[in-house]
Amino acid sequence: MGDHGRAPEPHRTILDTVPDMVYALDTEFRFRFVNDALVTVTGYDREELLGAHASVVFDERAIAEGQWNRERIRAGDVEFGCLEVELETAAGDRIPCEVRGQTVPEHSHGLGDGTVGVIRNISDRKEREQELQARSAAMKASTDGMAILDEDGTYRFVNQAHADIYGYSSPEEFVGETWRLCYSADELDRFDGTVMPKLRDEGEWRGEAVGTRKDGSTFPQELSLSLTDDGRTICVVRDVTERKRRERELERKTEQLDDFAGVVSHDLRNPLHVAQGRLDLAQEESESEHLDKAADAIDRCFTLIDDLLTLAREGMRVGETDPVDLDNVALDCWQTVETEDATLTVETGRTVRADPNRLRELLENLLRNAVKHGGEDVTVTVDDHDDGFYVADDGSGIPDGKRDRIFEAGYSTADEGTGFGLEIVERIAEAHGWDVRVTESEAGGARFVFTSVNSPE
Repeated sequence: MGDHGRAPEPHRTILDTVPDMVYALDTEFRFRFVNDALVTVTGYDREELLGAHASVVFDERAIAEGQWNRERIRAGDVEFGCLEVELETAAGDRIPCEVRGQTVPEHSHGLGDGTVGVIRNISDRKEREQELQARSAAMKASTDGMAILDEDGTYRFVNQAHADIYGYSSPEEFVGETWRLCYSADELDRFDGTVMPKLRDEGEWRGEAVGTRKDGSTFPQELSLSLTDDGRTICVVRDVTERKRRERELERKTEQLDDFAGVVSHDLRNPLHVAQGRLDLAQEESESEHLDKAADAIDRCFTLIDDLLTLAREGMRVGETDPVDLDNVALDCWQTVETEDATLTVETGRTVRADPNRLRELLENLLRNAVKHGGEDVTVTVDDHDDGFYVADDGSGIPDGKRDRIFEAGYSTADEGTGFGLEIVERIAEAHGWDVRVTESEAGGARFVFTSVNSPE
């Protein structure tokens, strides 16, 4: 037996040039020929394979199926055998392969009675199949409706969520139907006039539509359409009925808050202005500690009204965001706060993306809070912190037991506080997508830390 077994030299040369693995087995399933590819892939020397039983690279299942296929070929049931097996290398790796085998008559081509076959590595195909299976499982399990349409718009795949969204009990009800089943005549006109042309031109379309259920009822939806290279359309649909309901409810509450803000602004300020005017006259006629306290109470009412109006009218809304230099805004805000002998230290050079007016409002509330609670000679610091910034003071700080409530509406650690300033701070931060927490500063005072702060690109 030569290096390659008993295959004639011309045949050996040809078989060694093909990328697939080629073999010949005798009636006892011993290797009589192996080409270079089989030697390279398995990692065995040719001498180790020739004469060895096929079980050196195939497991018992593969050997049994090979024997069964050989008998079927000999009986004339099939022309050749084909099976998927795992090829085991000398290093112990297992490679998924496809084997196509054929029997040869006795002494044919000098190989003797037995089997010849071609082994193809199908690792890439198996990975693609597994990926497709994973995607298919994800599509079936998705809570979003998913469908695949042929070029003519006929449903090729529908997941259960898609059927549920449109009021059908099973995806099978879409077999043979087109996507036009799910929309009214008016929506179909819109799709034909604007949506489908854009889909053909750009390869995708995303937007809102109005779907029609099996019972004829309609519902708002978010829809995503994408064209594949073979002309099919992938459709992802989400029922946004509940979201639209919440949006309408929010709009209604916003309108109510605006009405409330108007009542507060007019009906409460007017009598307070009258009271303040009378109090001013009384203070001109006489001096009294009681009158001073009454004036302080009226001032506090005006501050309370301002805070309530801010919460009612602004809430968690922000306008257009722009790059804002944090140090400049902090210095400007300091000029609007009655600071007594307090000191501001700005050590940040950070630029943040924010609504300038609402950022100013946030900083003014923090600076005012620091001066009010930290004392007339408090030092306030604005500096960077990881992905954000902080505002700290060297005042008396906030006890651990009160930090969890510090952002609650109406909660204040001082008798003269309204309890709304820090809630405004929290809402503005949340409206920007920032996180805020209160800790102790290095000097033992309060430290308000803002993280997840976006910076301009």
